[in-house]
Amino acid sequence: MSFGLDAAEAFLDAYRTVVGASYLHNPYWDLRVAVDFLPDLPSDGRPSEELERLDDFIAGSVATLR
Repeated sequence: MSFGLDAAEAFLDAYRTVVGASYLHNPYWDLRVAVDFLPDLPSDGRPSEELERLDDFIAGSVATLR
């Protein structure tokens, strides 16, 4: 969440080059990480950049569920 979705995608692409193209992405784990991140968000009710990133991250993960 600190660096945004583009950085996460770049990391995933680099990881795939190391472990091989056979790596299958499972969005379940993305959603699991998102749940773990919730307690770290500001709780004052104001929108934050981190919350917006988390929203985008969750929407992208849900969109890839099969």
